[in-house]
Amino acid sequence: MSLSFLLSGLAWLAGGSALGAAYFLLLGRSVGAISGAANRRGAAGYLMVRIGLAVAVFAAAAMQGAKALLFALTGFLIARAVAMARAQRRG
Repeated sequence: MSLSFLLSGLAWLAGGSALGAAYFLLLGRSVGAISGAANRRGAAGYLMVRIGLAVAVFAAAAMQGAKALLFALTGFLIARAVAMARAQRRG
């Protein structure tokens, strides 16, 4: 395993984690907009941004190859685990 392999993998892992953090933050805001008295159009906006970000990041990773896609997905799943743990603590 070369240093460049590890560094590019870590970059995609960080990118996937950042995507996951943004995705689940927007998901929480979307749920708040639907359940609260806020404008429901805001929920649709959050949905469009969420899906757009995910498609853009995962498409860019897929164009770089399987390694980048797997690292990005792993980062996203790490962010999901963190979001789930926080939700359970609040719940």
